[in-house]
Amino acid sequence: MKCICCNSSEVVPRKSLREYKMFTCSNCSFEFVYPLPSTEEIEKFYNKTRVVSDLKEIIKKSIEDFDKGGWAPKRDWFNKVINTAKKYTKKEKLNILEIGSGYGYFIHYTTKLGHTAIGTEVTASYTEIGNAAIEGNIFYVPDGNYDKVVENNWADLVYLEHVLEHVLEPDQIMSQIKSKISPNGVLHISVPNSKSFLAKVMGSKWPWACPPDHLYYYNKKALTAFLERNGFEVLESYAGDYYFRSIYQMYSLIPYINFLRKLIKQKPINNPYRYPRRLGDIFNLLPYWILFPFLKLMGPFSGNDLTVISRLKPGTK
Repeated sequence: MKCICCNSSEVVPRKSLREYKMFTCSNCSFEFVYPLPSTEEIEKFYNKTRVVSDLKEIIKKSIEDFDKGGWAPKRDWFNKVINTAKKYTKKEKLNILEIGSGYGYFIHYTTKLGHTAIGTEVTASYTEIGNAAIEGNIFYVPDGNYDKVVENNWADLVYLEHVLEHVLEPDQIMSQIKSKISPNGVLHISVPNSKSFLAKVMGSKWPWACPPDHLYYYNKKALTAFLERNGFEVLESYAGDYYFRSIYQMYSLIPYINFLRKLIKQKPINNPYRYPRRLGDIFNLLPYWILFPFLKLMGPFSGNDLTVISRLKPGTK
């Protein structure tokens, strides 16, 4: 057995996680599930946990809220992604391929900005419902073959936001990306940071330590090695916590409030994923305000969201 990131043979078993056997690489600290679940098991899990009866209404309302000004942190993040790609490609209008589009926010937003954006999904329900709610196109690609979606050398930006930790065969995805990305194109990958401050403190209780949803657990060293082994050179890397995802998911009181609401048979409240301007938001994020000074002291890679931006090494295809 070899590490898929650094190719080291120093792979050793570690404590099982939620009944799944786990291994870790002694060289780059990459962690992973082994043996991997089957495609059928993964599909069954996603259909059970992601596809709900009112999914159509949820996606429609989410996109409407996004357009009305909700999810401002998400739009700010998308602008950062786009501006970074513009900087490296020196193009104002981008050809964008997103792998794992979810509700379709990124495809919707970049299409409205005038870019040519194409999304992909492995869940048929998300594809069908998302296309009905957004501007732009999402394609159902269950087999990881993007030849039927875009031509070779087409994409100026390939975007994977919390996707790589899910896929059964990361090398297969990278092989497809290498053929679809343009010579001067940018690959933007964001994943959970297995070496974040909170991941170290919480261990198996870390919310994103959740097989079979997450099969692979990357850190800066491991993800950099993985990209370099696949012919990419790293341009930028950083970690952080953001209001559109990890701050509310990791540091909010809302799960505890919902536990109490469940006891009195009240409907649970959802994470608002907005900048905390309301008194209720400030109160809900009390753990974050308490821990904030310690997070700053832990350094630039203490955050739960790890991002690595790369491009193909010259002569690689």
